[in-house]
Amino acid sequence: TRMTTPRSFLDVSLASLAKKSRQVFVAYSYRHYDKRDYRKCYENIGKAFQVEFVFADEKITSLHILQKIANYIRESQFGIYDITAWNPNVTLELGLALGMGERVFIGLNPDETDLDDVPSDLKGVDRIQYSSFSSLEDELERLISQVLPPPPDPEAIFVTLIPGEASTISTIRSCKPFR
Repeated sequence: TRMTTPRSFLDVSLASLAKKSRQVFVAYSYRHYDKRDYRKCYENIGKAFQVEFVFADEKITSLHILQKIANYIRESQFGIYDITAWNPNVTLELGLALGMGERVFIGLNPDETDLDDVPSDLKGVDRIQYSSFSSLEDELERLISQVLPPPPDPEAIFVTLIPGEASTISTIRSCKPFR
């Protein structure tokens, strides 16, 4: 077998990572919002929907930051790119994800963004629009419930009613969450 030679130290085409069924990559300006306040919204929704939201600064690796982000993008079901205040890094990551053919959702707080600066390519794109952390959490809940609803509870009890017969109650314990 022949080894593939990287075209550059930022070659994002090398990694072949499997998608993680309940992982979502999140990009946002670390300077614009307090990390604890902003991420609390994602933490709450993650717990409610059994979703892992990943952020580029959470793990230390030996990779170049752009390679690490490309790996997160590739292994996630989709990414949320909060372009509030037009942070150049988030914009680059959004472009990277689009170029890789990955699924993206855009977040935006219009109260803190000059909408005249929005590129015409993005003006008509549906987005997660919010004006507070509570409205961000509401919008995240709406998105995740549509795109990654909670997996079925393996301990769920199903009741089958058959007309004219006694009810049958069965517990299904062998169900596995979707992967």
